[in-house]
Amino acid sequence: MIGLRNGDDQPIAISELNDRKTSPMLPNHNTGNDLERVSLKRSMIAIVVAIHLAIVLIGALAAQPSSLLEQALANKFLGYFQILDLGQGYRFYAPSPAPTAIVTAKLKIRDDDGRIHYKTVRIPDRNTGPRLRLQRQLALANSLWTEYERELTAPGGDHSSHILAKSYARHLGNGVAGCESVELFVHRHPDPSALENALRHGSKLTLKELDTERFSTPIESLGVFPCD
Repeated sequence: MIGLRNGDDQPIAISELNDRKTSPMLPNHNTGNDLERVSLKRSMIAIVVAIHLAIVLIGALAAQPSSLLEQALANKFLGYFQILDLGQGYRFYAPSPAPTAIVTAKLKIRDDDGRIHYKTVRIPDRNTGPRLRLQRQLALANSLWTEYERELTAPGGDHSSHILAKSYARHLGNGVAGCESVELFVHRHPDPSALENALRHGSKLTLKELDTERFSTPIESLGVFPCD
């Protein structure tokens, strides 16, 4: 009798081989259920992502200049924007860019021999790379300026909390050995009123002229903070 051999080098009869071919294959119900569950999960995730992107698009379109319809749609999702911190200015650079907040930190450093010297750190640092890190510094500086404005106009005249300022000073000081204190200053550039006044008088400004202190708001000190 002619036969085949299996993986264990054992002969297989032709009749046995035919029986294997004709025997029905039983379906694996567990595999089918697993595929259904995976497909359902993927569909649910796709729906959630699509809804999220639609809400983000609504918020982006509602930024000025926008129509009343776009603003009305965005107002329905204000809570969602606040929870996920999606209130960014999507049109920050156009049509009229807002001034840039600038933080200057003056670090007091004591050497091992007891001598004192100072180091100045600018946020944002123009030489920072990659671009995403510079964008992060812009956001940090703007947050500190917002805190400064909020406390400046706070009722009761108590402007001494400086929660963000203390956090920034602690972070900057921890990165420098021997740092004893950090004094923080804030200002904005360019100053909208100074820029508008120059344009009203017909001045033709270059980027170099715009970068001068003439077009910056007065530098305000937030105070001196410990490094620890």
